[in-house]
Amino acid sequence: MGLLSALYGLMIARRNRRYADGRENVHHASLPVISVGNVSVGGTGKTPTVHAIARILQEHGYKPAIVLRGYGRSTRGARIVRTGADIEMNARQAGDEAMLHSYALQVPVVVAEKRIEGAALVAEHTNANVIILDDGFQHRSIYRDLDVVLVNEATIADQRLLPEGRLREPLSSLERADVVILTQNGVSEGDVRPFMRADALLLRTRIEVRNAYSLATLATLATIQRGVLLLDRVIAVTAIANPERFRSSLQALSEKTALVRHIAFHDHHRFRNRNVTMMINLARKENVRMIVTTEKDAVKLLEFAEQFSLAGIEVAVVPLRFSFDGGKTAFEQLLLQRIAR
Repeated sequence: MGLLSALYGLMIARRNRRYADGRENVHHASLPVISVGNVSVGGTGKTPTVHAIARILQEHGYKPAIVLRGYGRSTRGARIVRTGADIEMNARQAGDEAMLHSYALQVPVVVAEKRIEGAALVAEHTNANVIILDDGFQHRSIYRDLDVVLVNEATIADQRLLPEGRLREPLSSLERADVVILTQNGVSEGDVRPFMRADALLLRTRIEVRNAYSLATLATLATIQRGVLLLDRVIAVTAIANPERFRSSLQALSEKTALVRHIAFHDHHRFRNRNVTMMINLARKENVRMIVTTEKDAVKLLEFAEQFSLAGIEVAVVPLRFSFDGGKTAFEQLLLQRIAR
């Protein structure tokens, strides 16, 4: 593995040099572009960060759209998931993250392996005037007006490159970032500042759970602010990169809730009927009337909402929300300055 990681590192370094010296073309989209990404695999909080940036833009009168790869989707090429009021694809066609953006934000969403093609689709077919790239740091062929990079504890704890470690790029790549956001308390400024440009902004944020809401609320495309109380005994179901963070967040949300079982599928798992049958049977066996899941997983469980309802089982969705630990004004000023054209 060490040899493979060394070869991977050489490949990454060669690629980055080609962009640095101009041998690789960087394409400019017709709209301003903000990238949110990381240098590691696994969950660092990109989704709640994308949502927070989109809401900031909306507060300032902008109309954001989101472009992402659409990991795990059954389709290929640049495809529109949502243009305005209507969602045009399902979770299988678009991928779980694209569907979560579509439901949670109700903004245009496009999936595309080549981000510049996705940006062109946004400009041509939506009324958006700014683009947010979800997981865009490594996609250097598209120019970005602002590069935001997230760093969590796992990024710092294991600094080996893939496939031996977790890093997509070495920490020295943080030099390309305009903003570095620390998303967990276990990361200090000293862990990342030596790798950053002197003029880059370093912020700390919190990614916390909020009140749960019913899967049925999501199914109706209603405003998802109505809370539901978690029962005293629940089963958790996740298919995310960091299931332990969700597990621990349940305790923070409600000290009275006991987690009877945690069914953790691999990240981006596509739920099937047999999975849902297993969840229902386990809930009956354990005499549990509520299953708790993430927003990312909820969009894939929507098609099974009726099965859960007929079985008398409530599916509670626990959202993650992003908030600044100071520095919000500085971030907003930089954001608005960079996208002003």
